[in-house]
Amino acid sequence: MSLFYAGQRWDTRTHLTHRIGKAKYSIPEYEKVKQFTLPVDNKHLLLISTETNANSDKIIENASKLIKQG
Repeated sequence: MSLFYAGQRWDTRTHLTHRIGKAKYSIPEYEKVKQFTLPVDNKHLLLISTETNANSDKIIENASKLIKQG
């Protein structure tokens, strides 16, 4: 269900692209988990779930490098 809802939220952001620009990533944080959503391409997303104390900057940096490497 988490994947489904992350995809739904990303689709909503896509509808705002013409006004605010293309989303680079999203980081919702809940009481027990932090989720990172990054676009891989126009049809695919990378969803990473971590503990709430995870280093967000480092995760985004490393995930972005992996996506660029293909």
